[in-house]
Amino acid sequence: MIGSNNQDFRSIPAIWPDIEGRRVLDVGCGQGLYTRELARRGAVAVGVDFNVGALREAKRAGGHFHAVRADARYLPFRADAFEMVVSIEVLSHIDPQIRQGVLADIGRVLEAGGVAFVTLHNRWRLTFGQWLRLRRARRVYHTANLDVWPSVPEEGQLMVRDNGLDPASTLRYLNYHSRFTYNFFVTYPKLSKLVIVAEDLLSRIPILRRLAITFLLIANKPVNATDIAPSAEA
Repeated sequence: MIGSNNQDFRSIPAIWPDIEGRRVLDVGCGQGLYTRELARRGAVAVGVDFNVGALREAKRAGGHFHAVRADARYLPFRADAFEMVVSIEVLSHIDPQIRQGVLADIGRVLEAGGVAFVTLHNRWRLTFGQWLRLRRARRVYHTANLDVWPSVPEEGQLMVRDNGLDPASTLRYLNYHSRFTYNFFVTYPKLSKLVIVAEDLLSRIPILRRLAITFLLIANKPVNATDIAPSAEA
């Protein structure tokens, strides 16, 4: 399954709380990798994406979840509709000015005490890559697929805080091999196992871990008594 070998998918579901019977939203679900995992764990899972083709692929792959076509800035759900929100490698592809609106709507549909898991592309990694090529770092990186507006963790934490969420102080850095695709995994299975070991090791080394391609933010919607929270490892 595309993406299932990546470090984010190997790591993020492992720190989800017990979500059986919980209402969970996957913003920018694409072909449904995380949405299916949410449903497999017993969540009432809803995947949202603007790309009709991606949603069709998601449903074609199976899984008991709801697929909804919508703009992430205007989620078609009532306030406090979900107990958890997931958005993996989505917000980095949205201009930061528009991104604020997406985060605001995520905060709106997340109930008090709910938790959000959001990843962003890491500017440190992209800047380092540009320096190695003797090139200047950029504000936005244009690619053949989607543009990338990278961030540093402090910016990401400030963005979620500005939209009513309380970011955890602990960060997780994820994904180190930019070409570690599903095809790479299938073509080079032994090398892929070495990449997996190396990625898991790098993510634990204080300085080197900051060279990850993405980082994970975990944020709660404040409430007096939180009844859903990430595991102790988060």
